[in-house]
Amino acid sequence: MSRKDQIVAELDGLSDADLSVLLDTIHRLTDRKPAEAGVMARLRSIQIDGPDDLAANHDAYASGFDAEP
Repeated sequence: MSRKDQIVAELDGLSDADLSVLLDTIHRLTDRKPAEAGVMARLRSIQIDGPDDLAANHDAYASGFDAEP
């Protein structure tokens, strides 16, 4: 039995209400647009605003202490 035949056999047993839910689900899946950017592209777009010495003194800022004298 092919995959399509298996699906049709399962569909035959569904109620009209279940078929409506399934149709909505299928529409949502087929209407999805492909992701415009991958994870790495989105991560590269992240910008952090902070003090000029944040990279050098990140531990002090993370613990709540002001790193500037």
